[in-house]
Amino acid sequence: MKIQAVDFHRFHCRQISPKADVAEADVAALHGEFVLRDLALYVFVIMAFLLLRTMSTTVDSPTPPAEMLDAAHFLFEKARTSPTPSLQIRGREDIRSFAFDLGGSTCACLLQWDTRQYWQRVFYGTKYVVFHCTTAFFGVFCLQRPQWVVIWKVLNEVLEELGMGIVARFAWTGPVMNVEARYDTLVNDLLLALIPFGGLGWHLVTVLNLSDPLPLRVWKPCLDLHFILQFVCVFLQYEMFNQANQTQDLFAPTVEWKILGSTLQMSKLTPCLMQIGLIWLLQGTCKLSTRSACVTTCVVGVMWAPFVLDGVGGDEQIIAMLSFAMAGLGVCAYQVLTNTHLRILYIAFPCYVLILGIYLTFDSVLKEPRDRFYFHNQWCGLSDASSTNKGTGSCQNVKVV
Repeated sequence: MKIQAVDFHRFHCRQISPKADVAEADVAALHGEFVLRDLALYVFVIMAFLLLRTMSTTVDSPTPPAEMLDAAHFLFEKARTSPTPSLQIRGREDIRSFAFDLGGSTCACLLQWDTRQYWQRVFYGTKYVVFHCTTAFFGVFCLQRPQWVVIWKVLNEVLEELGMGIVARFAWTGPVMNVEARYDTLVNDLLLALIPFGGLGWHLVTVLNLSDPLPLRVWKPCLDLHFILQFVCVFLQYEMFNQANQTQDLFAPTVEWKILGSTLQMSKLTPCLMQIGLIWLLQGTCKLSTRSACVTTCVVGVMWAPFVLDGVGGDEQIIAMLSFAMAGLGVCAYQVLTNTHLRILYIAFPCYVLILGIYLTFDSVLKEPRDRFYFHNQWCGLSDASSTNKGTGSCQNVKVV
């Protein structure tokens, strides 16, 4: 059987003349050849990122004993004025310091629930929100199945918690006490990161009219080896962007680069540049047109900018609102210039403006908490007490008396 030649330019660099006749088997073989090439390329890039993670420059140094502080004495005025410098719990005289218990409650001393304080801890403090935002964005951008990204993100949250019970590491990599300090909630990771940035990714995919990387339905009975390879290839493409996030470990959070009066955080700038490089890798293998790659680069750059620029603020959950609004308004501007899918614009534009307005007035809605307890990663309000140890973990600063 003879068929008219298929133009694979949307997927591959090699083009076939539309006037040529080729066998159907030859078309499938040609397409399969490029799938295997892409598969090998993605595996190579992922392995390179894994290798880069071993070159991390972040090293925790122990705090000198003379600079260690009693947590209760430092945090609470009553403890400072009490003749007994550390907190004592009736019936548990073995617990001599407030910092002894890091896993029970975020209000262990107050023994009361404060909804305002809950929302303060959701929005303020160390959250590593940017990486949840980018995984949601690139998940929809690469897979074009928001439901798959939702399933993966929920599964990821379950796996993060299981790591504490299996290998005694939070998210399989960090110290267990990070789970309390970061106040890592499903509200942060799903409601405030996945939904808006997944929606931003879908908005961009729709405006750019990107072709479906998996035109067949996964549950169709006509699956073959070629489709399975294509399926794996698309997920590896997504995994490349996820692994690019891990290049944050190449630089300590305190490493900065000053240029033209601006201070850039290298731990954020590095994954940003890596992901932009991956966008142009997709363009080089003809998964994206040059125009689509340029637009995506601009959107990703704007999305990362508030996190990269030091001075915007240190609370990533709040910064994420600015990131989402600015990137979304950029997509809207491109829509207006190209006059594409204007019906979506009528829904998306008010959403971006609303979030920008919330960001600009957020301090009047929910002020920064005065109680800095569990405010930073392993911090408990102690790390900044000593200028020589700013940014170190609180567990290196606490002593039990």
